[in-house]
Amino acid sequence: MVCATAIFLSLLFSRNSGVLLCSLPARSSPPTWRPLALLLSLAAGDWLARREGLRGRVRIVPPMAVLIVVGSPSVWPRHFMTCRGTAFWYHQTAVYQMSHGWNPIRDPLHSLSPHLQDWLHYYAKGPWYVALALFQTTHHIEWAKAAPWMALPATFLAVFAASMDFGLRRRAAIVVAALVSLNPVVTCELASYLVDGLMVSSLACFVAALFCWFRRPSVLIHWILMASAIVCINAKLTGWSISASCAPRGGYMCS
Repeated sequence: MVCATAIFLSLLFSRNSGVLLCSLPARSSPPTWRPLALLLSLAAGDWLARREGLRGRVRIVPPMAVLIVVGSPSVWPRHFMTCRGTAFWYHQTAVYQMSHGWNPIRDPLHSLSPHLQDWLHYYAKGPWYVALALFQTTHHIEWAKAAPWMALPATFLAVFAASMDFGLRRRAAIVVAALVSLNPVVTCELASYLVDGLMVSSLACFVAALFCWFRRPSVLIHWILMASAIVCINAKLTGWSISASCAPRGGYMCS
């Protein structure tokens, strides 16, 4: 369960950082980065699973679950057109502009429409990089908003694992995990480019991993802490202050 959470977060983190790094020397990232990020995330998850002692067929379960979930979000979002305020106004517009040549790294003050400039220049761009990787692969703007669909099961599994660590029965742990992962912020934004749900999901993963860290610190838990903090911070500007307030001493805040 926790290994699947690590793979989901690794996927979001690698797509974000991969597009960002590719944008440094080049005008845009190659469309092949999305499948490469998936392979890297699965490899990292398998390495972490072996460090946790998973052997045999059990090792196959986390990557297979991730592949099933990752395949589903690519289908569901296309049935919902983005019409909500800021989601359509500048989030989707930013992804479209980046796919047509705007490089926020090399050209941060690119000339845009006056009513969009402040929003596109200064807001956190992490979810846009993830969406850009999806858009360059699928060439469908509505398919590119799948990040929250990947963060949701990661949250469920992380909270479920933390609940079990603290002695809750399986049924109670499932209820707690469902209530946390399917909170109103997340469920109301699954069909849009809004980033609050992604920030809340990654923050919930961070807090759940933090509780697990108090009970059984490991490389796997440290990786989830780091990846979820980075995703949270890069999802929205306020993600920094919220994550920093939850971080342990010598924490994992980096962007």
